[in-house]
Amino acid sequence: MFTQSRTFRAGVIAAIGIGLLAGCSSGESDPAATYDPNEEVTLDFAFWGNDVRAGLYVDAIAAFNEEYPNITVNSQFLTFPEFWEKRQTEAAGGGLPDVMQFDYSYLRQYAQNGLLLDLGPYLDNVIDTEPLADNILNIGAVDDVTYAVPTSTNAWSLYTNPDLLAEVGVDKFAGGD
Repeated sequence: MFTQSRTFRAGVIAAIGIGLLAGCSSGESDPAATYDPNEEVTLDFAFWGNDVRAGLYVDAIAAFNEEYPNITVNSQFLTFPEFWEKRQTEAAGGGLPDVMQFDYSYLRQYAQNGLLLDLGPYLDNVIDTEPLADNILNIGAVDDVTYAVPTSTNAWSLYTNPDLLAEVGVDKFAGGD
């Protein structure tokens, strides 16, 4: 079982690798045919979070560079609101980073505006999707086109206290009796 930081690190390495593979492709029908693992590449990588997350990204990038010393990763860290303000400015000017941490709430907007790469030609060819269930992989799709590969998911839940609800006059909860 992976620890959170190990899982996070693996996700970051996967995200950087996806950017590398997509960035090195010439757009031909077989992306694997144009990928040169020894090519000198520089990637701009943007992410948000707190100091703990930033430290994990630094560690993940270092681990990635151990395996791929020919790839320079220029990382940019901001808090969540500042991150999206900067992305909006970059999007307007046509200069988004090569790889970026993404929030699902922005995926449709960026995809429909033609700002994200269609990863479809890379799936199961260059990007190994076998470990991902289809319902997880589909999180990164808009209108049946895959623009992102999830590195993690969250479990959404709602807990209720029926006694407290009854005490305040709520005798039925939406979806329940």
